[in-house]
Amino acid sequence: MYKEIFSYELAEGVTEEKFLQVANRIHEVWMSKQSGFVGWEINKEENGTYTDIVYWKSKDDAKNSETTMKDIPNVQEWFSCYNAPPISSKKLEELAHFP
Repeated sequence: MYKEIFSYELAEGVTEEKFLQVANRIHEVWMSKQSGFVGWEINKEENGTYTDIVYWKSKDDAKNSETTMKDIPNVQEWFSCYNAPPISSKKLEELAHFP
């Protein structure tokens, strides 16, 4: 399993409700259709920042999805939800999992 972790703040004027509506649309029209996509968590931290964890079957699946981002309908609406910079990211390859 491969994970991408993104931490960010919402752009000024973007409500959490609006952001989740946009994220849901992105999931439905694009992300869920990507090869190797496993899941997407959106988490809110105590300090008001957000951290997403996107799960992929492999690093290659995650990398391949990046090439199709330009094809997302109204992608600018999604990107405008984020206060960028700073968006920090980590890419993690699972070595072991202990349930």
